[in-house]
Amino acid sequence: MLTDRIALALLGMGLITAMAGCPGSLDNKADFLDGGHTSASATTGTGSVDPCGDVPADILAAKCGGTGCHGTKNPQNGLDLESPDVASRVVGVAAKLCPGTLAKPSAPGDSVIYTKVLSTNTCGAQMPLTRPALSQKEIDCLKTWIGNQGSSTSTGAGGGGAGGAAATTGAATSTTSGQTSTASTGP
Repeated sequence: MLTDRIALALLGMGLITAMAGCPGSLDNKADFLDGGHTSASATTGTGSVDPCGDVPADILAAKCGGTGCHGTKNPQNGLDLESPDVASRVVGVAAKLCPGTLAKPSAPGDSVIYTKVLSTNTCGAQMPLTRPALSQKEIDCLKTWIGNQGSSTSTGAGGGGAGGAAATTGAATSTTSGQTSTASTGP
């Protein structure tokens, strides 16, 4: 009787241990730290995840687009940063009221959409105007994205926008698609 109880107790402890399992470890822990928000368009040409994600969707559309700002309906100064293929509307396009080009891949630090998000901006108000300022990481990612628009190896994170993941390849110049962009109160 005592041996039956001991055997039953050992069996119970064995089952509990087996059910709890070993938590193990991950060799690629960084792949899971984004909370599952990585999209296919945020991968590089090698299949690795771009640490900046989809800049047009995650930064331009999310932080600059929307009602009353640079969204698809009545965008401020005609600058739509929300609909797909943002690059075609900003790369190589002259800003209306601020001197310079909206996105200049050969000199991303001189691009108006980059300088407008800086606290040291000298042309109008810092963007986003009615929302919190971009983080330093977001600012760095925006600058990198602009620089990548002139390369022939731009990834899916290049030309997409909210709901779009169009790739931009070799887009050092672009057309305005009948739309004039500006940067007087926005990038």
